[in-house]
Amino acid sequence: ECQGRKRYLYNGGGCVPAFAFWPNVIQPGATTEQPLCTLDYLPTIASLLDFQIPDDRPLDGTDIRPVLKGEDWTRDKLIPFASNMQRNSPSASIINEEHKLLLWFDPLKEDELYDLQNDPGETTNLIDQKPELAEKLNQELSDWFNSAHNSYENGDYPGYEKQGVFLREYEKDQP
Repeated sequence: ECQGRKRYLYNGGGCVPAFAFWPNVIQPGATTEQPLCTLDYLPTIASLLDFQIPDDRPLDGTDIRPVLKGEDWTRDKLIPFASNMQRNSPSASIINEEHKLLLWFDPLKEDELYDLQNDPGETTNLIDQKPELAEKLNQELSDWFNSAHNSYENGDYPGYEKQGVFLREYEKDQP
């Protein structure tokens, strides 16, 4: 059982099953335990179409064709999430292969770190037991926020028009 629900950054809201169909490539009944996300769609489809994405545009996802083909593969990018949607859910998270760091941006709430391999229900917060890992993931998430905020403010693509608001909690901390 996972905690959280739709639009929460806990596994109950963000960890969802998916399927792919690719005749003669994906073996029927194949599964993976690799963490994948919708950020991976663009680089994967671009690769399938042999489309070269300009190098000066940041991409958060990665090409997952090896996973789809049942080959050995290791994720080379972490999976970031951010949301203004819920008061009862952290506002940002980042996932590496085994762990997830969740940030509340609230001095009254403790940030959270979970071992997703051994605790997919996110019941044991390891933030105090693994402070170095938490800090490393926090820095990675901060780097992603800076990149995403730059993209939001300046646009990385032709014809960009700023829409909505960036993560409010992040913007409060900016100069």
